[in-house]
Order: sequence, then C-alpha cells, then structure tokens
Amino acid sequence: MSNRQEKPAFDATALKAEASLVAIVHFVDGNKRPFYSGDVRYRGKWQHGNSAYWLQYWKYRIEHEACDGWKGRVVEGAIFENHNGTRGKRIAQFVKGKGWIDIDNN
Repeated sequence: MSNRQEKPAFDATALKAEASLVAIVHFVDGNKRPFYSGDVRYRGKWQHGNSAYWLQYWKYRIEHEACDGWKGRVVEGAIFENHNGTRGKRIAQFVKGKGWIDIDNN
C-alpha cells in the first residue's frame, strides 16, 4: 500500500466568480470547454484584473491553437464577459477558415 494521497479536485467556483472573461472553445471531436480568465484577488487587490489583457490572451490562444493538445483540434471559439459565473455579452468569435468575425453588440 502506498501512503501517497490523491490530489483533491480543483474547485473552480472562486475562479468562475472572479473571472472577467470566459472563453468557450469547440473542438473537432464535438467537445466544448469553458476557460476562465485567471483574475485573482490577492489581499484585496486585483492581479490581472484587466479585460483587455485577457481578451488578447485568449484571442491568441484560440487563433494559434497555442495550448497543449489543441494543435489541429480547434473548430471555433467565442469570448464572453463573465458575470459571477454567468455569461454576459459576446465580445469576440473565431471560426476556423474564416478567422475572427465582427460582432455587433448594439
């Protein structure tokens, strides 16, 4: 028997509540997955609490399939505002073969 303990599952509740943006990526196998901006509150102050930073971060990762295991698998992705774990308005959308699509949020 091993004394090694299982690592507890990551609880994303706080991340969902604090994130300023959520990126939803659709893959070729039909799976879709949300990714939350890594905004964190440390001692009452925001670290990376900047929506423009996270928008450029996720645009690059989606368009260039820059995350591990994404190469050749991304079909489309969308970036939304995040309001305490609930999606807000769509900020940007990417479709493979078409690129970034203009979003009219009026």
